[in-house]
Amino acid sequence: DRQQGDLSTLLRLAGDDMGFVEEMIIQFEESTLKGLEEMEVAVDEGRFGMVRELAHKLKPPGRHLGLSLLLEQLDEIEMKAPRGNKMLLRELIGQARKSSYEAGKSLRTQFRQIK
Repeated sequence: DRQQGDLSTLLRLAGDDMGFVEEMIIQFEESTLKGLEEMEVAVDEGRFGMVRELAHKLKPPGRHLGLSLLLEQLDEIEMKAPRGNKMLLRELIGQARKSSYEAGKSLRTQFRQIK
């Protein structure tokens, strides 16, 4: 599933260090939530370049965790931010927030199953 993610890449990078894997999942959740909140503020303030930058910064963790749906959403935000359509950006950020929440839940479940 494109939303659930995949821990296999992270496990390879971590050399099966489960503490590292768990920390990366926690950091993903915290940094994504913070980044999406910052994006919402930037949209409200009309700082669309900042929205674009924040979307770009959130992509690497999603890549390591195999979160293709979230990556597509962040790509779309990054691409459409310069147009300055606040309603569209709020909707896209909301979708990314839902995806990141679902991804976090799925990654925690996967982690518990392999731990």
